[in-house]
Amino acid sequence: MDFSEERSELERKFYDLCLKVVNTVGIDLYDLEFVERSQLLRIFVIDPQSKSATLDDCVKVDRALTPHIEEEDWMPDTLTLEVSSPGIYRNLRSRQHFELSIGERVSIILFRKSEELGREVVGVLRVIEENSLLLESDNKGMLTIEIENIKKAKLMPKL
Repeated sequence: MDFSEERSELERKFYDLCLKVVNTVGIDLYDLEFVERSQLLRIFVIDPQSKSATLDDCVKVDRALTPHIEEEDWMPDTLTLEVSSPGIYRNLRSRQHFELSIGERVSIILFRKSEELGREVVGVLRVIEENSLLLESDNKGMLTIEIENIKKAKLMPKL
């Protein structure tokens, strides 16, 4: 997994604007994605205390962003805005996402299958280091997983 978060120039502009605006309403920007083909901007927000977002939080962010969408010259002419919580099975795509998930149960899909780990590992994230994670596996004990071998990761809470 590459934590450098490569984004297109337009997506970087969206990210910078959303980060600034979202923080003014007391919410954190968790992630965003821009689907250029459909001109869809999805913004995922999270309350730093509850690690979730309510409908009211999403409405506040939408209302705070709307004037900027209408005023900025670089905005696409037809933009659809979606604001939501990242959900309980949220994707972990950045170092910050992993840091917020320490102590949480996660599912990690690996690029390279190994005899010890297999292709998917599920367990509680204990530590994030410079180049690896320490995961307490449900059935394999403590495991070290190289960050570069992570293809995809998400929260996997027991319900």
